[in-house]
Amino acid sequence: MKDYIGIAVKHRVHKAKRKFKDILIEGHPDNYKGYPFVSLVVLQKMNQLVVIDNANKSGIRTYVIDLCGPANIDEGDFITLTKDWYDNHRSVPLSVYFSRNGVAANMFPIYREFSIHDIKQIIGPVFTFNMEQIQRTKKRRRKPVVDKDNIIYTNVFSS
Repeated sequence: MKDYIGIAVKHRVHKAKRKFKDILIEGHPDNYKGYPFVSLVVLQKMNQLVVIDNANKSGIRTYVIDLCGPANIDEGDFITLTKDWYDNHRSVPLSVYFSRNGVAANMFPIYREFSIHDIKQIIGPVFTFNMEQIQRTKKRRRKPVVDKDNIIYTNVFSS
């Protein structure tokens, strides 16, 4: 199933003032036997095997599996943590899950952001989380006690 869609919604990306660029996002092939959370990002000059952390209108933030070796990160540990995130905690971005487990600093060397303009095609899941919305809580003002006649003053130190 091939669709010309943008990240989360159908749109065209403006490039170089006069051209529009389509990003082809498609699912894994039917005969794919690998991990369901792994995606292939086809860039202008190379391909990257990644796990997408979050995608928005400007780009995608990913953990690049191809960089695990040069960054001295054990791929087995990375896959185990990512599999646990995918199975149990998919409601939050992968970076938030890594932070909660105390491994975000260890995984930082393989964290990359790719601009939407450099991407030609994405094969695999694209995880999107609305991280730009700020939740605000209403704060109540404290109301001072106005009725001074009903306040009972007790001396704690008297016996």
